[in-house]
Amino acid sequence: MINKSPRLYYETKLHASRKNDRHIGVYIIEHLPTGKFYIGSTQCIYTRVHQHMRALKNGVHRNTSLQALFSYIEDFLVTYTRLATIEEATRLEQLFLDENVGDERMLNKSLNAYNGLDG
Repeated sequence: MINKSPRLYYETKLHASRKNDRHIGVYIIEHLPTGKFYIGSTQCIYTRVHQHMRALKNGVHRNTSLQALFSYIEDFLVTYTRLATIEEATRLEQLFLDENVGDERMLNKSLNAYNGLDG
């Protein structure tokens, strides 16, 4: 069996090395076939998105809805907005969460960006 990598597309090229460049911001991981999406904020977009992808590939992502989609078709688009501070990123994530309450495509379990660890 071939161990293939998931198809991961960035809206714009994210130039970041894992160790040196920190891109604080908000990211959206969208499952292309369904339009369903997950919103997050982080101090390093590159690292956080790849943590998500590693967990998905290993079948252990905390967000079971996102994991189920990944297991179905591994086709995702990542869009992101870079910001100056983690506080700005968390506020923008909360705004996105609030704007998408009730949208059945949103996969976030927690509607509170300030909790962060609920998936």
